[in-house]
Amino acid sequence: MLSSDGHSDRRKDEAASLLFLPLLLFCLPFEPRRPTLGTLGLEFTLLEILAGATMAVSLWCGRRRVGEALQRLPVLLLFAYAAAHLLSAALAPTHAGAAAKFAMRMAAAALFGLAVAVWPREAQRRALPALAAGAGLVALLCILEGAGVRSLDPFLNLFRPYALRIGEVRRSFGASENPNLAAALLVYGLVAVTALAGLGRRTLPIACAGTALLSTGLLFTQSRGGLGAALVALAAVSLSLRGRSRGAAGALAALGVLLGVTAVFAALSPSFGLRVSTEATASRYGVRYEPEQEVLALAPGEERTIRVRVTNTGRQTWRPGQVFLAPFWYEVQPRLAVTWESRARPIPMPRDVTSGESLWLEGRVVAPRGEGRYLLVWELSDGTSPFSLHGVDPGIVAVWVNGDRRRGEAFTFAGRPGVWGRGRLELWQLALAMWRDRPLTGVGSDNFRLLNARYGGWVDGRVRDASIRAHNAFLEAAATTGALGLLALLATLLAAARAARHRLRAPAEALDVALGAATVGWLAGIVVQSMVDVLLPFTAHYLFLGFVVGVASSRGREAT
Repeated sequence: MLSSDGHSDRRKDEAASLLFLPLLLFCLPFEPRRPTLGTLGLEFTLLEILAGATMAVSLWCGRRRVGEALQRLPVLLLFAYAAAHLLSAALAPTHAGAAAKFAMRMAAAALFGLAVAVWPREAQRRALPALAAGAGLVALLCILEGAGVRSLDPFLNLFRPYALRIGEVRRSFGASENPNLAAALLVYGLVAVTALAGLGRRTLPIACAGTALLSTGLLFTQSRGGLGAALVALAAVSLSLRGRSRGAAGALAALGVLLGVTAVFAALSPSFGLRVSTEATASRYGVRYEPEQEVLALAPGEERTIRVRVTNTGRQTWRPGQVFLAPFWYEVQPRLAVTWESRARPIPMPRDVTSGESLWLEGRVVAPRGEGRYLLVWELSDGTSPFSLHGVDPGIVAVWVNGDRRRGEAFTFAGRPGVWGRGRLELWQLALAMWRDRPLTGVGSDNFRLLNARYGGWVDGRVRDASIRAHNAFLEAAATTGALGLLALLATLLAAARAARHRLRAPAEALDVALGAATVGWLAGIVVQSMVDVLLPFTAHYLFLGFVVGVASSRGREAT
């Protein structure tokens, strides 16, 4: 029995938790790249600092429940997943330092899961509106960004490292590092809104209004994985709530609104239909490039108009504003195409170009400043990705850049200039190759992005873009942490799902039902999007995994 002082201390502890926890969940989608705090050789973002403070406060306030929470299977398995990362980093054949830094992120995810598991009940109640509000702000940013409001760029540039923009076609980042990450955050918010609707009296209006806003923002990201995850997540929530009239009605209404908004968006945005088409439909993307000259000699920095004939050999009609021709420069030293950059604006189609048709296009290009051998590479894009990602070889012009404009002969080069062929299927094959090399502990935590060029034989085997990941979280886990990491990750997700189902069993209070159904939906969404994207390397998403595991592991009804 607690004394009056004990009750007072407990109330103070809960008040501190209620201040930090909802604030972190609301801020979860927003991680500006600057400023950062440097200490012990590490750089911490503002979001990471807030997360660290929240974990410290939560674990201190819930210190009486830490021992019990550590006995919960989902939390234990999440710690096992973090341990697999630490072991993989310790045994990494290369880039051990970078692997160790990444493994610390997974340790932070496990600690956050433990912190959430000891949250007071009122904090769990406030989690849903905080997540929904943060996702709602992301949705508004995505909509405004997608509508072409350029005045937001200075603010959004605090979060995104680059702009996915070709001509007038653009995907929304929504204050994330890339559109797929923003889409995942909107999926989390959709589930939160649906679960929150089941706790209120106006179930259908809340579910429909919230879903309409978040769905529209999601569609502006043009994330195929995010859209699939949203559909499966809302369906999972609906199935979890079957037999419970209020919550089930809201979940079904949310799913209907998502389908309706998607249909309207697809009708109004033809480029969206191209984006959501699967990579397997390679026959849509066919082109033959015929440059007017196969070898050029240019002076350093010289501007010249270059003509290239393109023939549509695929099934897709190229329409103005949807398909563009873009030139890129690649340096060849001595025989390898090793570096690249864009030096010209994309060229839009002047008219519809149907299958079998040809036309000449011309663009103004500027030669590199340095003398040497270069490749001028022509790539068609549908506004979101080059056709080469669908297996189409680009057009190549050998260019000699020298002061006296001596005409050079055609030269040979090794490797592939650019990213063509590096679609998801090839990246998955590389992940499997890494796993075969080191089946138990993998090639090192987070090392896929640093080793894919070597395994793929791209250019000289050196990393040119360290952001390229396997686009499948489970294959990347196998590649980087081996069977130990993969099994721990799968076991964590399964144990969390089982715990969520247990929380839904009758008799249960409305909050337990809502959080149980939300956890099922979140897990379903994470699994689906993780089949085509990799989320866990990013702060908001590894923290959210900890949050979901913690909610699944919390005591539920008896935690009063």
